[in-house]
Amino acid sequence: MKTETQQGESMVAQLRKIRDQISLEIQDMNSEQILAYFKSKKGLLPQEVWDKAKEHQTDLEQLNSDTLKDNSASNPPREG
Repeated sequence: MKTETQQGESMVAQLRKIRDQISLEIQDMNSEQILAYFKSKKGLLPQEVWDKAKEHQTDLEQLNSDTLKDNSASNPPREG
């Protein structure tokens, strides 16, 4: 029989603790204050990484939009 021992808190427990702490910190803030709060917090990744990901997402959305336009132009809806 295999027994498991946990040392410290599980990952889920840690994440719940973080979520609860953030909730307490922002509960009385308006939207502008909440935005300022999150901008002031240090993220896991540098801002450049998020900016690059945002640019990539915009490029993908544009490509998808262009593809949908091309498909709708070459394949008109069927009447049936």
